[in-house]
Amino acid sequence: MRTIFILLSALLLLVGCDEGPKPLYHYEDYSARYYDFKKNPSPESAAKLTQTLEKIIERAPQSASRRVPPGIHAHLGYMYLQQGALSAARVQFEHEKAAYPEATRFMDRLIAQIDAKESHEHP
Repeated sequence: MRTIFILLSALLLLVGCDEGPKPLYHYEDYSARYYDFKKNPSPESAAKLTQTLEKIIERAPQSASRRVPPGIHAHLGYMYLQQGALSAARVQFEHEKAAYPEATRFMDRLIAQIDAKESHEHP
């Protein structure tokens, strides 16, 4: 009886040390980078935010969902669009559409803006 009690106590102790569930999505330091970018807009803060967004996408397979969080591809695409990297922006918008079909109409509008910019640049 005493052995069973010791084994159960040890088992409960081990179960109590569980790290808990993995987060559904992996956000890195997105909140801090976004806040910094909005509070102090500069090329440096934009670059840091862009790097954070790229890191989130890179590390998404390590999250519980194994998916990129909603809006991250779209936000990265927008950052690329602001930098003039139209083809990179289009790729991110297409990824957002594929991952989250409910964003299709919005992503299509942004892609149409890219198409309009490209047609003005190359008449």
